[in-house]
Amino acid sequence: WELFPIVIRPYNEQYTAWYDAQQLHLQELLKASIVRMSHIGSTAVKGLEAKPCVDILLETDTRHPQKLIETDVEKTGRAGGYPMLQ
Repeated sequence: WELFPIVIRPYNEQYTAWYDAQQLHLQELLKASIVRMSHIGSTAVKGLEAKPCVDILLETDTRHPQKLIETDVEKTGRAGGYPMLQ
């Protein structure tokens, strides 16, 4: 059986630009909550074939509850693009 197709593509120079755009958006949205943000996964490695999905690790201040951060992201209407994991 097949759960879903896994698509691997050649490295795309746009991965960095996609990350940069999302980084700016998240910084605007979650200013005080962010401790560190990193572009992670295969798209962060120049020249490496990858699934065309840019992964972002967002580390937040523990004084800002995750539920509040999720609510802020959901208000943008883009929550489907930002899965939150603990």
